[in-house]
Amino acid sequence: NRVVLNPCKDFRQSARGYINASFIRTSSSESISQFIATQGPLPHTFEDFWEMVIQYHCPVIVMLTRLVDNYKMVKCGDYFQAEDGPREFHNISIVTKWIRTTDTSLVLRHLEVNYKEVR
Repeated sequence: NRVVLNPCKDFRQSARGYINASFIRTSSSESISQFIATQGPLPHTFEDFWEMVIQYHCPVIVMLTRLVDNYKMVKCGDYFQAEDGPREFHNISIVTKWIRTTDTSLVLRHLEVNYKEVR
């Protein structure tokens, strides 16, 4: 499945014009929600992943794997910045505002994702 990416704000061609992902739509009697499901991005698709997040106004990202497993095998690229601080992908800026770990080892990160200002 594919999630189509619009041409980027700075006219950069996305790698393929899409990202491997699927829209998931749920409904209940009270609300209708839509989600995008995708695997953890690879280093060469980080920018497209963030482009999708911005274009589709994704308010939450749920990551169900660790970056590295118990055997030191890389499971997912560090597309968000595991530590506090900024990270940039071409024209996209990601800033980790805070990180909290819960009692159940759940890690919460507040990320600020924006297009960088063109000078």
